Amino acid sequence: MEITVMQAILIGIACWLGSVENCQPLGTNFTDALSKPIVGGTIVGFILGDVATGVTIGAAVQAMYLGQVLIGGVATADMAFVSYPSIALAMLARADATVAVTLAATVGVLGAAVFTGYEILCSVFYSLGDKFIANNDINKMKLTYMVLPPLTSFVIRFGITFSIVMLGSAYAADLLAAIPEIVLHIASVLGGILPAVGISILITYTLKILNLLFIS
Repeated sequence: MEITVMQAILIGIACWLGSVENCQPLGTNFTDALSKPIVGGTIVGFILGDVATGVTIGAAVQAMYLGQVLIGGVATADMAFVSYPSIALAMLARADATVAVTLAATVGVLGAAVFTGYEILCSVFYSLGDKFIANNDINKMKLTYMVLPPLTSFVIRFGITFSIVMLGSAYAADLLAAIPEIVLHIASVLGGILPAVGISILITYTLKILNLLFIS
């Protein structure tokens, strides 16, 4: 599957809009909705001209993350990277849904590490902002608090997604074809198990909540 620069740009912007740290004016509910794999798969499918495949892959990936929760701002995977570059890469490689699920799990974990790096950078910005407040420099304080964090987020999210999608259009299919059949079989098996893990986590949380409600 071929991809244009404009398509890669649109997927990169969508990934940024769906990031947990994005402070866009439509609110956190809009951001949360965009971060869902089934929504991301639909958007990526629409951009790439194959909505049916995007929805199919997005639904399979969504099942794996049904029990995904944020505890103290820490997550096991970055949902924006799960929902956009990984699904786009799977579609470009013409991978089936089970292989796409395994790919999404890998990209999601790497994305969580990237997000941690972003938070480290923000702590530096906020530390500088505190110094500017002490010096009564309001303009520089606004720059470090209100401009640098979202700008850094955009550069990271957009840059990584754009690069993955553009490189993926040239190498993803060839890379998938070069992988031994036994490796693809293992990935397919794991991809079939991971959604069941997500559903089981969701059921576990639900039962715990019900148990607490009945006990109290």
